Amino acid sequence: MEKELKDLVSDPDNAQSMIEALEDHAAKAVEQDIRAHKKVWSNKSETDQEIATEQAKTWATRHAGHRVTCPSCSSSALLQGNPSGVVSTDVNEGEVIQRQTMLPTSFECIACGLRISGLSKLSACGLGDAFTSRSVYTPAEYFDLYTEDDLEQARADAAPVYEEDFNE
Repeated sequence: MEKELKDLVSDPDNAQSMIEALEDHAAKAVEQDIRAHKKVWSNKSETDQEIATEQAKTWATRHAGHRVTCPSCSSSALLQGNPSGVVSTDVNEGEVIQRQTMLPTSFECIACGLRISGLSKLSACGLGDAFTSRSVYTPAEYFDLYTEDDLEQARADAAPVYEEDFNE
């Protein structure tokens, strides 16, 4: 076709890093880390596993990131990523919704302690797929508008303050 990557995709740098991640054979060593964490996990008592799984579920809900299943212990875990491509913005029923495609950069599971960094390692263990980050704003937040409360506060702050002169 005699075309370059930049002619075919909108974000050639991230596309190139994804291609390199698939070809990185050194990253496949991450499977040994997963097996080691899986073995430690299987040696824990059932009670300890249940407690750790519940803690991971709560932790993954409260922290920012993309929730996934841990390849080692099957608990809830989080992927973090970097933005890729353009942000799409939709206005729908009083909400402004922004979506951003993210390329994963790191993984963490607090139940078994497994941590993986780098797209090539994440791709090697099946966690390298892009995900979407979603942010929801009110129109006032998105457009940085003043609300009625803000206006009342500004009026109160701007009102002249007179000192009492006690001249009767």
